Amino acid sequence: MILFDPTTGENMTLEVVKALNKDNYFTYLADGIAILALKEIQQYREIGTVEECREARERQNPEKVIDICGALGEKYGCPECGSSLDDTDLFAGNCKWCGQKLCK
Repeated sequence: MILFDPTTGENMTLEVVKALNKDNYFTYLADGIAILALKEIQQYREIGTVEECREARERQNPEKVIDICGALGEKYGCPECGSSLDDTDLFAGNCKWCGQKLCK
């Protein structure tokens, strides 16, 4: 009989399980599953909240820039955050301040 070790991702032989004894193995298994669940939750936290992910996805839809005439040579404005942009920023395709995808 081979049992899965959730903490290492490897299989454990029956001899190892017997050495742990039955009660300890189930405690060990439960702890391992809890550790895996916490690691998965941490990965999702690093990605961001559902609302942050939704906002980031919406910023990937190109929006037309706002034409302006700025004193320092800015010609455009971001439709999302209102920041001033120039031709270089427009060529990059995204607002350098909020990440909104842009089109002319």
